[in-house]
Amino acid sequence: MSPFIASRRKRGEAEAIRVSFPPGLRYARNKRGPRFRWYSLILNPKSHSIMQKPVVLVFSGFDPTGGAGTLADVQTLSAVGCYPVSIVTALTVQDTHTVYKVVPVRTSLLFEQAQVLFQDFSIVAIKIGLIGSVKNALTLARILQSHPRLPVILDPVLYSGGGVSLADKNLQKAILTHLMPLVTIATPNIIEANALAKHYQPQINLRSIRNWMPDFAGMTTLSIANVLLKTGCHAVWVTGTESGTSPIQHPLFISGVPSPIVFSCERLPYVYHGSGCTLAASLAGFIAKGASIPDACQQALDYTLQTLKEAYTFGKGQKIPNRFFSYSKV
Repeated sequence: MSPFIASRRKRGEAEAIRVSFPPGLRYARNKRGPRFRWYSLILNPKSHSIMQKPVVLVFSGFDPTGGAGTLADVQTLSAVGCYPVSIVTALTVQDTHTVYKVVPVRTSLLFEQAQVLFQDFSIVAIKIGLIGSVKNALTLARILQSHPRLPVILDPVLYSGGGVSLADKNLQKAILTHLMPLVTIATPNIIEANALAKHYQPQINLRSIRNWMPDFAGMTTLSIANVLLKTGCHAVWVTGTESGTSPIQHPLFISGVPSPIVFSCERLPYVYHGSGCTLAASLAGFIAKGASIPDACQQALDYTLQTLKEAYTFGKGQKIPNRFFSYSKV
């Protein structure tokens, strides 16, 4: 760490301030008028800088509690070392208990915002959460088709943590038909995966979430994931929190790979508001930073588990993940 001295004269007295700055920053002396002098920090382009952070575009609903949605995505991506730019797909009325109302934004506004951001930023990945309407789903598909080389992480938010439906059958079908073929990896929980798969293959049904078995026998997660992969989606990561198993198992299915990669984690005792958003957003961040899909899944799971272990109790309902846990103890 290299210190420098900033000197300021005021009313005939000199005040000296010692400032330390991290590696990668250099300073230049500037002058303005006879009474003041100061130093400005200049970023060294040869070192790591905020300009080197990958930019991730987020489409998600606005949750005023900050537990889920846009605010959760922004916090998570910032925490894992990315720069998030966000477009709100819907406004919501909700608290840490449940969602009371969803109001989708106009599709024209959504499309215009995306155009402007793509012209201004070098976006390297896209994360999609709550969509809000069929029209929004079609608009998102149009946007993705214009940028086919970008990895797309889809968190198909069909239900709130309190069990409220956030996507009717028409929207679910639009997600399956128009978005899934353009997606790099989808992160549905077992309930959402089952709901989506039934639109593609109506006879498929998971008889009971608690009957989900880690050996993938019968009409279970393996069958459902294979149905979703048939849409053209490259990978499906089915989160197993709702399965009732302990430890929790999260199988990753990749197109062309015969066997799933199963990730496990301990089951925590509480219910959390925004855990799925945290997992999908961190996954998008690690993919944006260059990790392979399996490696990014493991990193996202490790990060999310820690945010839940150190979760906050701000509201009167579900706990909120502490996405900046590494800084909270400072």
